[in-house]
Amino acid sequence: MAFTSFKTITDVCVKFDYDIEYKSFILQKEIKIDEVLINYIKNNFHQGSSYLNEYVICERLISPIIGMIADANNLPIWSHIPFNVTEELSGTPDYIFAPSLPGQQRYKLPIACLGEAKKDDFIEGWGQTAAEMVAAQIANKNKEILIYGLVTNGKSWEFGKLIGNKFIIEEKGISATDDLQKVLNVLNWFFCEARKSADILLEIEAKEKKEK
Repeated sequence: MAFTSFKTITDVCVKFDYDIEYKSFILQKEIKIDEVLINYIKNNFHQGSSYLNEYVICERLISPIIGMIADANNLPIWSHIPFNVTEELSGTPDYIFAPSLPGQQRYKLPIACLGEAKKDDFIEGWGQTAAEMVAAQIANKNKEILIYGLVTNGKSWEFGKLIGNKFIIEEKGISATDDLQKVLNVLNWFFCEARKSADILLEIEAKEKKEK
């Protein structure tokens, strides 16, 4: 099954026997961004051409925002790269956040975060993202390491995480048009936490290799 086959997060929970809880968990970590880039993003919010389809939304709204935050946390972005884990979990996420292989143009495990861009349908967006998070958990081979996920249309941002057999979804979305700095601060905290998860798994793998 492709990730796009999952239309809701409930579909994923039923299929793979996961639980889901909605509660507040996100925090903020302040980050300062160049005013020129801030103005560029804000201007794009007011351009009708920024919302033609999901690819344009990625290019004009989402990528400029997450790109600078991910870079600040040394968490490389892999955009529209195939991610095929099992026959039931395969497809091309809009965004994968994972370490890069030195000198190579591809990511390596562990995958720390997945992201989907949706023009309007956040329910379907979470179906796809949740399926991708399960796939990442399988690929990482450790269910106790947190995996993060986000769904956004560029304006509104929603966040979630997966640990063990439970999805935890932030109960409140955040609006970039209302408070862009808050979105940047939350993303900075979010990617910092995702990077920590990746580092934990990398340390575990390094220790296991050393003990062999």
